[in-house]
This record gives sequence, structure tokens and C-alpha cells, in this order.
Amino acid sequence: WIKTDRSTGIINIAYYTSQNDGTFQHRLNVYLNHINPDGLLNVNAISDTHVITSVVNDPAADPLLGGFFFGDYIGVAARGLSIDGASRAYCGFTSNDVQGSYSGVSAPQQDNKLIRLDY
Repeated sequence: WIKTDRSTGIINIAYYTSQNDGTFQHRLNVYLNHINPDGLLNVNAISDTHVITSVVNDPAADPLLGGFFFGDYIGVAARGLSIDGASRAYCGFTSNDVQGSYSGVSAPQQDNKLIRLDY
């Protein structure tokens, strides 16, 4: 998902990636990249990269949903005040880092998360 902070022109890009799962390339983290408006013609335009999730998520870990719908719910919104450090990006995504109980068995459950990043 892509959203531009209209006050600064900074482009925010939120995405899932398995780059931190060197074994299976299956478990996911959510990242948020910033591109400064003056860097659009630059090959190395990404100015900041933030890992939004603190732990990797196995999208198929929920025993009921088994990976269905994982990734369907991701988005980003951005807003600022034209001052460095006064902008916020809100990233919404699916995560299964909370343990649920299914017929008495503990297992990850899919939840929607919302994280705020100040920049």
C-alpha cells in the first residue's frame, strides 16, 4: 500500500515481506518505507525503512483460517504538519501474534492490528 504525506511529500509504502525468514521464506514481517520527494528519480530513493512488526508471523498458523485472508487487510495512512518529526503513518495489517483458545487448545489467531509510526 502506498500513501503520500501531503504536508511533506514523503511517500509511505507498507508491505509484507519474508526476507527475515532465511529458512522457509514463508513467515512474514510488515515493513514501512519512506521515499523523500526529491528522491523519486534516484535509484536509491528509499530514505528510511522501519520494521513494523516485532516478531515474524506465520500466515498459516491460525488453525481455523489457515492463511486465508492473511494479507487481504493491509493499508497505510499518513498525515503531517510540514515539520520534521511532526508526521505520522498509521499502518493496518493482519497479524497472528496473539494466542487464542480453540476447543481448549492454544493456537495463534488472526487479528487486525494498527500501528502508529512518528517520523
